[in-house]
Amino acid sequence: MKLPQLHVGFGTQCGSATIFPVWADSPETQGLVTGSETQLVVQELPTPEVGRLTVTNMGAKAALLTEGQLLESGQQHRIAEQTVLIGASETAVINVLCVEKGRWSGSAEHRSSGRRAPLQVHAGLHRTGTDRQSDVWHRVHRYEGSRTTSATGSLLDHLDQPRPQDIVLPNIVDGQRGVIIGFDGRVLSLELFGSHKLFRQHYAELMESMVPDLLLFNTPAGRGAPAIVRAQSARDFIVAIASNGFVFRDHAEHRSGNRTIPARRFEGNHPQLPLKGVSIEGTDGADPQIAHLIAWNGKHSMLA
Repeated sequence: MKLPQLHVGFGTQCGSATIFPVWADSPETQGLVTGSETQLVVQELPTPEVGRLTVTNMGAKAALLTEGQLLESGQQHRIAEQTVLIGASETAVINVLCVEKGRWSGSAEHRSSGRRAPLQVHAGLHRTGTDRQSDVWHRVHRYEGSRTTSATGSLLDHLDQPRPQDIVLPNIVDGQRGVIIGFDGRVLSLELFGSHKLFRQHYAELMESMVPDLLLFNTPAGRGAPAIVRAQSARDFIVAIASNGFVFRDHAEHRSGNRTIPARRFEGNHPQLPLKGVSIEGTDGADPQIAHLIAWNGKHSMLA
């Protein structure tokens, strides 16, 4: 599988972040739903565990649950550890991380509305050589006092605060399938979906999830303008991803409507470019199509 030809648009500066729209020269992935369009029932295990939940797809189409997506309520709020594809009427046990350290009580069920973890929490999923759960709790704690405090160490308490009027986030662009985000003058991540429709389901929540980081890492008054990321740096990041290739993992078939979708998880092939995704296998010799991909710059300070 090769990364499709990607095109990077004009970057928009928003505080310390530089946001680039991305388009792809490849056929659009069909037959999947994601974000608020899914009909997922997310529950604690019969004997609840911090690091695992069960997800059942009650809809007619295969559902894409993306890494970093929030699963709210239950015994405590969690985020999905990696992107998974769940077929119609399928149940899967998924790996998660807790983003509410001070609560272990409540109901068995979670809400899955498509909300996303902020960048510096999400980046913690790809930090190596650490206890990732402890690291995620530490990252959530960084928001304490920025806009509010949380009695249970809940990430949701920080995300639920209204966005300041002076933070203006860019709108999605026609045909856009992904985004490259730079922070503090360096490229941080690329997220790419298999279609504009899939990306559109996550775009607003992705942008809103950046607000806590924009406030936390805001350039102090008198320190000058925030460092920007040049478009060439965004294009160089894409070249680095494409040149290092992918490693395929497990293969599975998922029912979606009246057909079966063969899918495989894949990862990046370079330790400094943490990358994970899900691809849809091609038919009659056609190349696989990327349903979802997210890649991180392992040298960025958010992954340090």
